[in-house]
Amino acid sequence: MDIASTMSEPAAATDPLRHLRRQASGLVAAGAALLLVAGVMGVVIDDRSDEWRRDADRVTGTIVGVRDPVRGDTEVDVEFAYRGAARAATVAVKADPRPRQDVGDEILVFVDPDDPDRVSVPGGSPLGRSTELLFVGVPAIVGFIALVLAATLGFRVRELRRQAARLAALPRSPNPWC
Repeated sequence: MDIASTMSEPAAATDPLRHLRRQASGLVAAGAALLLVAGVMGVVIDDRSDEWRRDADRVTGTIVGVRDPVRGDTEVDVEFAYRGAARAATVAVKADPRPRQDVGDEILVFVDPDDPDRVSVPGGSPLGRSTELLFVGVPAIVGFIALVLAATLGFRVRELRRQAARLAALPRSPNPWC
């Protein structure tokens, strides 16, 4: 005698649902964990950026170019003097909120004393946008997708339960062939 024949009909019907519920629970846990990781990484990156700016040397530079795309971050080209050498850099500045910056304006430039090629300006990221996207954006997007999939599975489980309840409520014929 196999195990399926010893199970009652409702228990056999809910077994696949249990598997779907576990998958949905796993997706909720994974999605929430990824969103938590994204939030923590955002705070850590912001804290490290503030720490880097505190330790960086400050010089005054001049804006020599501004590229303000319709979408995304503005890129600012700056020229500045550091340790007796003329330098130039392009820095991405967050789109919102961004003060109006025009060619010829003076701007504060943060320079890493250990790596003078690593610079930032107020509103810019010393770590670079790709680093922020990798450690904050990707986990947040994947976590959100996991939560959407979990919700979809949850709705499917609920619908299957309703269908099973409707089928169980149907009158049964004593003749199995009818």
